[in-house]
Parts: sequence; C-alpha cells; structure tokens
Amino acid sequence: MKLTQMREVTMNKKTIISIACVTFLLIGLNLSAQDTINDVIYNFSDYKPEIKDAFKVSERPTVIKPTEKKPDIQYVNQPKRIDTKFEVEPISAAKMSGEPLTKLYKSLIKIGYGPYQTPMAEVYFNNGRSKKHSLGFSYRHLSSNGKIENVGFPGYSMNLLNGNAEKYFKNHTFKSNISWNRNVVHYYGFDTRKFTDIKNDEIKQRFSLSEIKNTYYSTYTNHDKLNHKINLNYYNLFDMFKTFENNVSFAADLDKEINLDADMQDEKIGLLIEADYNNLSNTKDTLSDGIIKIIPTVSFKANDITIKGGVKAIVEADTTSYLRFFPCIDVNLQIAENILMVYGGIDGNVQKNSFRSLSTENPFINPLVEYANTREKLYAYFGLKGNINSKISFNANLSSHNMINMAMYTADTSELLHNRFNVIYDDVKYLKASGEIAYQKNEKIKILIGGEYNNYQTSKEAYAWYKPTIAGKIAAEYNIQDKIITKAELYYLGQTYGKNYDTTLNTSYRINKAAFDFNIGIEYRYSKILSAFVNFNNIVAVRHYPWLNYPKQKFNLIGGITYSF
Repeated sequence: MKLTQMREVTMNKKTIISIACVTFLLIGLNLSAQDTINDVIYNFSDYKPEIKDAFKVSERPTVIKPTEKKPDIQYVNQPKRIDTKFEVEPISAAKMSGEPLTKLYKSLIKIGYGPYQTPMAEVYFNNGRSKKHSLGFSYRHLSSNGKIENVGFPGYSMNLLNGNAEKYFKNHTFKSNISWNRNVVHYYGFDTRKFTDIKNDEIKQRFSLSEIKNTYYSTYTNHDKLNHKINLNYYNLFDMFKTFENNVSFAADLDKEINLDADMQDEKIGLLIEADYNNLSNTKDTLSDGIIKIIPTVSFKANDITIKGGVKAIVEADTTSYLRFFPCIDVNLQIAENILMVYGGIDGNVQKNSFRSLSTENPFINPLVEYANTREKLYAYFGLKGNINSKISFNANLSSHNMINMAMYTADTSELLHNRFNVIYDDVKYLKASGEIAYQKNEKIKILIGGEYNNYQTSKEAYAWYKPTIAGKIAAEYNIQDKIITKAELYYLGQTYGKNYDTTLNTSYRINKAAFDFNIGIEYRYSKILSAFVNFNNIVAVRHYPWLNYPKQKFNLIGGITYSF
C-alpha cells in the first residue's frame, strides 16, 4: 500500500477508536447517574510528549543615546512697577467668653459680744461693680469695760468711720479717702492697792484723728508715656490734754521708659519728690518742722539681673536746716525663674517722730514728750526668696541697721502714779535676721510661719527698751467646703526690758518675760448672706506685759453673726 493510503487507514483507525471511547464514556456516565457501578476504563494511545531543547539568545541589547542640542536662549528683564492699594479693614476686638460674674452684695453687717463687756460692730457699704466710679463707706467699733486685778480701769474704745470714692477716667484714676478715728484708753498701769481713790476719768485719754487722702495717678498702657502718681494728704490730731497736731504731706512719683541699650530691658528713669510739714501745739510749746526728699532713680534689666539705683537728697527744716545724702541701690538676681531669687541693697532715710506716730506705737505716752527725727545712716540688706513648688514659697532676709536718735520709752517719774511714758532717744545699731515660709493649697489650706531675731547694741542706754530679741508667729486657715472656716494663730514674743524707778528714783530694770498668745477663730456660713463666728483669744491665759505695769487681759472670747444684703 502506498504511504498515503497507510496514513489514511491509520487515521481512520484512530478516529474510530476515539469515537468508540467517547461513546462508551457517555454510556458510563449515564449509567452512573442511574446506579453506582465500579468500572475501570483504560485508554490506549501512541502519543508521546516531548520537551524541545532551549536555545539561549547570545545578543546583548544596546542603548543608543540621541544627540541633544541646547538652544541658546537669552533673557531680557524689564522691571515695571505695579501700584497696588491695600486698605486695612477694622476688625472688632476679641472677646473672652467666661463664667458669669458672681453676685456681689453691697452691704455687710457684723455684730458680736464677749466677756469683759466687750461689744463689737462693723458696717460696710459699697456701690458694687461700676466702670465709672466706686463709692464705699464703713464703720467699726470695739470696746471693753472689763477689769484686771490690782491695776486701774483698763477700759478702751476704738471707733473708725471711713468713706472712700474712686473716679475712673480714660487714662487716669482719682481716689479720695476721708476718715475719722476716735480712740479712748486709760492710764491703768498703777497699783490700786497703793492708790485706792483714783477715778476712771482721772486716768482717761482720748485721741481724735481726722484725715483726708487724695491720690491721682495715670493708667497708661503705652510705655512711651510719662507715668505719674500724685498724693496730697492732711490730718488733724488732738487729745484731752490740749495737744494739737496738723500735718500736710505731698508726694509726686514720676517714671518713664527709655531705650538706651538694645541689650537691656525695662529701662526707666524716675523721680520721687516728697514734702512733709508738721505743726504741733501743746501746753508746753509750739513746734513746726518739715522734711523734703528728692530721689532721682535709674532702673534697668539685663538678662537675669534687675538694678535700681539713685541718690536720696533729704532736707530737714527746723530751727536749723540740714541737707543729707543717702545712696539707694536695689539689686535682684534671678537664679532660677520662679524658683529662686537673690536680692540685696543699701539705703538710708530720715523718719519723722510725730505725736501721731509715737502715740500709735504707745498710747500711754505723756503728751508733753520731746520730739526728734530718727535718722538711719545705713541700711544694708541681703535675702533669698522663691518657690519650692506651686504651693510653698519662702523669703529669708538679713539686714544691718545704724539708727541715730532711735525712739524708745521709759516711765515718766514726774507723775505720781508713774503710769505714763516719756520718749528717750539713743543711737542704736542692730542686726536683724528674719524669714517666713508660706503654704497655700487653693483656697482650702493656708499656713504661714515667720520669725525674726534682733541683736541690739545701744550707745547710752543699758538695753533697747521694749524691743524684743526674738519674735515669731504661726498662722493657719482651713476652709471646709466653704461652709466652716477655722483660723488659728500662735504668737511668741521674747522677753523685753523696761526701765523702772523706785520711790527714791533709783533706776532698776524690769524684765518682761517671754509669752505665748494662742488664738482660734471659727466661722460657720449658713448661707452666702448669713454666717456666725466665735473667736477665742489668749487661750493659754498668759499674763503678758507689753509695757511696764500694763498687763493684758487673759483668756477672752467674742462671738456674733454677719449678714450681707
């Protein structure tokens, strides 16, 4: 047979076999759909798969870089001004949204009473919030008719009537204060076992003080302006023994910021001018004198150090006049911001000893005392202050004083009872160390601890009379849910020395022992307008003598209520 015919016969056979296989397969699938049959089907074929050999392409691709031709471009700048108009549109000031203002009560009344026939009353009135003005009025009274064993009648009375007004302008504020103070004391420092027929009116003393204070000051927000503050004050004081004192004082405080050095901040020049005129009249004499102070200053801040320096020129005008100069320098060095600051400086001054100042310190003085100004030749100080944390702050100070004509008190031997005091003057040097530490946690807890030590060196007198060497205090306040407020105060006053005389006028020294004074106050706030209080004074009941033969009352208390409307 020919090759062609053989291929056709072979192809026919394969075709027939393939058809037969497909037919049997379909029949098997049909049967399996009807019933499960375990058959094995074999398929025979002459096909043999083969994998052809791979051939590697040995040619490597090459990249043909096109040729580049950079054009030669020349730029010509032709500047041309374009005028534009920029108009600033005003915007409204930003407003801070916050909590609504708390309600203020315009008036408050406080009344109380305690042993030793001790009534007290306080009245306050204010016009409330205002952007234009402020008006206020107050009256305070405290008196006692109690007795102390073996001494004269110690009754006293204190009355203060006060009115104040403020007027607010665009860049200035005017303040005026008018007050009337009437205090009554008794010279009770004598032994009633020796003097039995002394009547209360015979040892009575009354001080009547009328005063007016006026202040006009600037409130500029622009630092280029000349800041200024002007004070003009007057007072009249008289007592039951025909002692009259009139005083007029004036002060002008000016300062302005300057810019001399770019490396400095808060550069200021200032000028303080003070004038004080005093006229005193009593049954013995009439005295007039004045003090004028001119103090130019310069201050600046460089990095962490702030310096303020100047010179005090003080004129004392009396029967004779004196011109004195004192340096005044104050330096503050910030070691760590809001944590530790070192400060120090030197200063000097002249202080007027008037009937008002002396009788305020010791109300049992003889109105016919001698008067002299106290001059502090040199006052040098050094201290540390800062914050241990957000709740605890501290301040420690060491100072040196050199006083000429320092005022002190001794018993007046010209009186039969020796129950009044004269004023003597001595040159005194003393070193003072003081410090305090304060703790405050919001408005809930407040604690203050402070104390001082003084080392006096007198020139003529044996001691610095009635000047304690050591004094200290601890004050605490605890607020319980703004309902119950408790206060506690503990005072310590070291021993003092008083100059005493016996019946033959021989000098002796009286030691006033150190004493504690412990006070507690409790206030219960029933509501925002009504509360009750009670104050316990001198709980340890120690008999303390602030002045020779003048003991203070022992334990006493006073309680009352307050009402706001």
